[in-house]
Amino acid sequence: EVMKIEDYKELQKIIYGNQTLESKPINGSLKSIKNLKNWGHQLFIISRRRSEFQNPALLWLSKNKVLDYIPLEKIKFVKKDEDKNTEASILGLDIFLDDSIDVLLYLDSVKKKFLLDPLSDYKNIPADIHQIISWKKFTEEITRL
Repeated sequence: EVMKIEDYKELQKIIYGNQTLESKPINGSLKSIKNLKNWGHQLFIISRRRSEFQNPALLWLSKNKVLDYIPLEKIKFVKKDEDKNTEASILGLDIFLDDSIDVLLYLDSVKKKFLLDPLSDYKNIPADIHQIISWKKFTEEITRL
């Protein structure tokens, strides 16, 4: 046992609660979001967040001007990773970016799956998942589609 469950839950409260507001956007993410929106792409956020952590996430999106490009009605919260596939299917998404290969493995309904992996931590990635190291690379890949 690395950490007691109670300690883990307390750590989650710190990271996903008010500490969220202190986090900085990933380098290049806001520029990419702005460009993709300006090029006519419909953008959505599908996030697995427990209900008590949704408000800090929304405040972070507002503080960092993400809501200027992805309005509240295009932000969806789900309870489990596999629920992202259901939501993506309902929305008819054909491109999906996530930083978890486990999430992408659930996405049967999405044609193009991108794994944001800045440190190239993941190995043996399935052929239908495109590994990228930055938002800039993601944007470049989208322009080629």
